[in-house]
Amino acid sequence: MASKPIFDDVAPWPEQAKPNPRAVIGGNQPPLEERIPVEFREAIIAERADFYKKLEDLLGKAATDEEAAKSGAVDRASCIDEETLAKCGVLVKTLSACEKLVNTVHDEVKKPYWDAGKIISAERNALTSQLDAARKKVEGLQRAYFDDQEAKAKAAQAEADAKRAELEELARKNNLEEALPPPPPRVTAAI
Repeated sequence: MASKPIFDDVAPWPEQAKPNPRAVIGGNQPPLEERIPVEFREAIIAERADFYKKLEDLLGKAATDEEAAKSGAVDRASCIDEETLAKCGVLVKTLSACEKLVNTVHDEVKKPYWDAGKIISAERNALTSQLDAARKKVEGLQRAYFDDQEAKAKAAQAEADAKRAELEELARKNNLEEALPPPPPRVTAAI
C-alpha cells in the first residue's frame, strides 16, 4: 500500500488586510489619478508652451468668480461666404493640429505605463500558469480518488444486488417472498 502523503503544513490562506500602498518606502508619490494628468499637461506644455492659451482661444473659457466667460473662435465661427469658408478651413486645420499634438503626447506619456502593464501581465501570466498547472494536478488527484471510490461503490452495489437476487430466488423457491426485508438503499460513494 502506498504511503500517505503528508502536506498538513500547508494551511488555508487566511484573509489579510491590504496595506496602504502609499505607506511603504517610495510610496510618497501622489496617486496615479493625480500624477498622470499633471504629467500629461507638462508633456503638452513641453511640446507647445502656448498650447493651453491656443486651446482657450479656440474653444473659449468658462466663467470663474473673477472673470466672465469668454467665447472661443469655434463659437464665433460662421461660414457665409468664400472668405469665411477659408477662415473656417484654417480653423479646422488648427483644431486638427491640436488634436494631433494631443494624440502624439498621449502616446508618449502612455508608453511607460503601457510597457509597465505588459511587464506586469507577463509576471501574472507566468505565475498563473504555474498555479493553474498545480491546481489541475491536485484536481486530477481528487478526480482519481473520486473515480476509485465510485468504482468501489459500484462493485459493492453489484455484489449487494447479486446477494439480493440470490435471496429472492431462494425465497421464491421456498414460498417465503413475504418474509424478505425491503431492499437496502443503493450503495454510493460517500464523497
